[in-house]
Amino acid sequence: MSQYLLLYSITSFPLSFLDFISG
Repeated sequence: MSQYLLLYSITSFPLSFLDFISG
């Protein structure tokens, strides 16, 4: 369960960051 949450944050953060720098 904790591993899944960690994986989610690891994959979610770069996506939101790319969306932020992309505009």
